[in-house]
Amino acid sequence: TNPVASFGTNPVTTYNDSDGNVTFDLKCSDNLSVSALQLWGNWTGSWIVNYSNSSYTNDTWLNISVVGISEGSGFVWGVYCNDTYGNSNRTTNRTLTVDKTSPTPSSSCSPSTVHIGGNVTCTCSGSDTTSGVNSTTATSYPLTNSTGTFSYLCIATDYAGNSASTTAYYTVESDNSGSSSSSSGGGSGATYTVSTSAFENGYSK
Repeated sequence: TNPVASFGTNPVTTYNDSDGNVTFDLKCSDNLSVSALQLWGNWTGSWIVNYSNSSYTNDTWLNISVVGISEGSGFVWGVYCNDTYGNSNRTTNRTLTVDKTSPTPSSSCSPSTVHIGGNVTCTCSGSDTTSGVNSTTATSYPLTNSTGTFSYLCIATDYAGNSASTTAYYTVESDNSGSSSSSSGGGSGATYTVSTSAFENGYSK
């Protein structure tokens, strides 16, 4: 009878890791006794044994930590074991990605300068070439009900849990900035302040 090789909860298939240190749950069960239990993986560049135990206790879970796995995607791993009679068994493979690099966030606001009460549109996005972008979050909503320079924070998070942020800025100006002018009235020396809208409506003294 063949033994039964098993993997446990960790790491789940399509697992995304952020530091290259991964714990693998593995086990082998046999009706008599187990000769060897092995962890196989290809994160070194070749499909090889990364852990082997020839004094394994039958039907016992092991939690094997592998440290320093290089950054990369598409790694596969599995569990193999055999018994003292030469019968063997292997699990299917699970996949693993190691992503140690934060995503690249991008934010912008257009127009960068707007009059009070006007419209400004801000966008938040991100890119990640290893595990991919899981989410982008903006921590503020662009408002133009008061003057000043305002910030728009964008946070991008990848599937390994790495995150990074960037900030865009926009300025809200008063809508009557520089909109008045002065006109002297005849010889009386009186001065009249006339608004731009009055000129547009055909102002006459």
